[in-house]
Amino acid sequence: MRNVQSQYQSQYQSQYQSQCQSVTDFLTDYLNFKIKHQMKASKMNVLQRVAAPTPKFFKAIRNVGIALGTVGAAILAAPVALPSVIVTIAGYLTTAGAIAGCIGQTAVDEGKLPSP
Repeated sequence: MRNVQSQYQSQYQSQYQSQCQSVTDFLTDYLNFKIKHQMKASKMNVLQRVAAPTPKFFKAIRNVGIALGTVGAAILAAPVALPSVIVTIAGYLTTAGAIAGCIGQTAVDEGKLPSP
């Protein structure tokens, strides 16, 4: 009985190892493909990324970021005395808007890039 159990256990281990190896190979191939596919965009400098076409989703993020930054800056520049909580939130809005605007603008739509 013990011999049969060890035989099944060794057979199961070998199948498990082969499955793990095939999954590892698949993931390695997939990651290599993604890295090679993104080489066009990764070799761009910041000015080229800003001038490149932007995907629709990131355009929306950029526009929301600009709106947040504008609202925050308007509150910060208000000529009336406001509570410190509102001024603090306005500072956070301005910062979040600037970051969202930068991320939204520097995203690149690889499908619309001109081929070299």
